Amino acid sequence: MTEKDIKKQFGNNVKYYRKLRKITQFDFADMIGKSEETVSNIERGIPSTGIELISKIAEVLNVQIEQLFDRNIIEINSNIDMRRNDLIDNLVEVLKAKDEKFLNNLLGVLT
Repeated sequence: MTEKDIKKQFGNNVKYYRKLRKITQFDFADMIGKSEETVSNIERGIPSTGIELISKIAEVLNVQIEQLFDRNIIEINSNIDMRRNDLIDNLVEVLKAKDEKFLNNLLGVLT
């Protein structure tokens, strides 16, 4: 794996965890003490990011530093998302077959 590949993987993982935690680039930049442009560059794998900043990013995202370099995180989570979407599709099909009274009762239980 080249240095460019490592930076790209790091950036993809930072973006993944930031979005997972529903943090905007603007807010994330504020949390790590950098500009929004710097965050954008990190996520695109452009800059050289020092160990102090990497440590701060991991702290803010509540992950281990190693997780920010994990080559499999995006692939693993894409598979989880696909399975989740399949389950949702199956649930929608099951619910389509139910009558209005059942759905209203279910809604009452869920809310």
